[in-house]
Amino acid sequence: ALAQTIREFGIAVWIEPTEYTGYPDGISHRPDLAVDTIPPAAIDICVCKQIGRVGDNAKESADRKNKENKGTIEGKHKNRFFPYVCEVFGHLNGHVTSFINHVAYCLPFHRRNEFKFQMYLKTSVILAKQRNLMITTERNFSNNNNGFHTNNIDCFVSLL
Repeated sequence: ALAQTIREFGIAVWIEPTEYTGYPDGISHRPDLAVDTIPPAAIDICVCKQIGRVGDNAKESADRKNKENKGTIEGKHKNRFFPYVCEVFGHLNGHVTSFINHVAYCLPFHRRNEFKFQMYLKTSVILAKQRNLMITTERNFSNNNNGFHTNNIDCFVSLL
């Protein structure tokens, strides 16, 4: 949904780009999307469950994504990296807004607000779908220790 929205506004997007190589641990932690902006940008999408205060788990997940990707993408490849982290009940990490603004500024002025609206709308709809999935999954895995089989619902194809 995000890639489609960005493409609808005339910006090239690559899903699961393979151009990012040279991670220090030798494992390819490819971002989920690469966007042809100035400078080029990449995002790694993560939808996580709220644990504790609102935003705490999103911050922790964003820090983990930054640790995995930022050095290679921004250092070696000279592209911008944004961890696109959301909590299931609607909290958006500050990097989400930064990414949307970064892409919007590459558009003609009269299209920026429409683009931002569409990006937030698509993110909101996907989060609503994930809440439904979380409730269903929690019901199916209710005998697990923490009542949910994972703390993070990572990298949904539907969000791409």
